[in-house]
Amino acid sequence: MFSKEQSFSRLPGVQKVVQFANKYKLLFAIFSAIIVALIMTAVSVFLYIITGASKLDLSRPGYEGAREKVKQAEPTETSFGPSGALDAKAMKQFMDEYKEQSQRLGGYDTFSPKILEDSQLGLDAPTQTAPSDGAN
Repeated sequence: MFSKEQSFSRLPGVQKVVQFANKYKLLFAIFSAIIVALIMTAVSVFLYIITGASKLDLSRPGYEGAREKVKQAEPTETSFGPSGALDAKAMKQFMDEYKEQSQRLGGYDTFSPKILEDSQLGLDAPTQTAPSDGAN
């Protein structure tokens, strides 16, 4: 394609870009950043659509009804606030919950693929149908 004596800087279009970049450094940097941001945004939107993630996104317009049907699960663990009494009762409550969680985690086989099943991750929610997005 190019011999060792030739380089990209000898191409006429490249020379003009280099001259412009040297003359208007800040302007060139700003336009370059905008172009890179637009390209990256276009690629991310393209990936969002082709991977099917857009079909799972309940924040999109038209999914208000589906969002209302989603119910927040009751918290299963007790959270300990950053302030409060650190007495024997609080320590006992913490240790009881710690032992319970430790026993639950101890029942898993570390290298088993069953660990990532929906039931193990607590994702056993009733399936809901989403409104059609017109993609099909």
